[in-house]
Amino acid sequence: MPEVQLPVSLPLDLISMAYSLEQKWFIVKTYIETKSETVTVRKFLTSFGRRTSRQYVHGLVNKLKTKGTINNIPRAKKSLVKDEDFLAEIKNRLAARTSLRKVAREIGFSLTTVQKASKNITRLHPYRLRILKELKSEDKPLRVNFANWFLDNSGRLFDASLFFFSDESNFYLDGTVNAKNCVYWACEPPEDHFAETTLNIQKIGVWAAMSSAFIIGPYFFTGNMNGDVYRQFLDRFHTELDNLFGDEVQNCWFQQDGASSHTARESRTKCSEHFGGNVVGKLFEHQWPPRSPDLSLLDFFLWGVLKEKVFSEPKATTLTDLKNKITAAFDEMKIETAMLNRAWECLLYRCQLVINKNGAHIEKTVKKRQLMNNS
Repeated sequence: MPEVQLPVSLPLDLISMAYSLEQKWFIVKTYIETKSETVTVRKFLTSFGRRTSRQYVHGLVNKLKTKGTINNIPRAKKSLVKDEDFLAEIKNRLAARTSLRKVAREIGFSLTTVQKASKNITRLHPYRLRILKELKSEDKPLRVNFANWFLDNSGRLFDASLFFFSDESNFYLDGTVNAKNCVYWACEPPEDHFAETTLNIQKIGVWAAMSSAFIIGPYFFTGNMNGDVYRQFLDRFHTELDNLFGDEVQNCWFQQDGASSHTARESRTKCSEHFGGNVVGKLFEHQWPPRSPDLSLLDFFLWGVLKEKVFSEPKATTLTDLKNKITAAFDEMKIETAMLNRAWECLLYRCQLVINKNGAHIEKTVKKRQLMNNS
């Protein structure tokens, strides 16, 4: 088909005047039929004798998809944004935990107007879903004891680069919950903006250890971690430390949580064989406080950063692809020594917060002070 040359002699008023409803529907209908912005522009010129652009075609079609209309959405007058009835209507709809976009569609005003009313007038704020482990009353003094011991001995009893936190985590092939999409608008943080979820989908288990300067892993496993697999990982981990530090390995410290595979008699014996008294965990001389992922480098830092990298586009479609992406993400993180050191500084800050709050949850306080400036 020969290329259609746009005439240059069209009157200026035909180029700049507003589009009629008929012309808008012609553009949308033609694009749906042809799936081509260029063809739509040509047919519009032939039918109406005026020019349009591919950018306009794209914007009009996208407007129909996102807003459900090709008409201009009326903007609220400045006085309306301050109208008490208007603000009350928005507040009541947001109280039902609906999105700003849905509210804007329901009341017939632009998203920008509703956002201004929500943020600047009614002083509402978005609160994202946070999932925290329940703390029992007996947990709090244990958290304070650990925080005091850790702060007192960091840099004295143990070196930050030789103190390794360990943990395992599941990486799911699909269906992960994205808390960024769970936003509540309210004047105060909702009491029940926490949730638990169980996903029965394909997954890969990953074990790793981390200090202020080193990351060891990933060690992959299938299903749930058991004692036999865990003890194999301990042997493998200690061999890597021996190769990395030589005689200094005797100065390494090892932390583990209270999972059953960790606290089994054989596992505790294996830990003592490798690290002697330099172990922090349940049933050891140095106790790890239960239900305290907010004090674990891997829980509050490493897993989140790794999963953001692993689940970025293009997403893995098979378990083999997922394993490759996990390995690549670990390799990237191992050279981010400045970031690892900042994570350690954040851990020290968290320990001080635990002491200040008598062992209670600290996530709200940590949120206010952004120590982790990840690039």
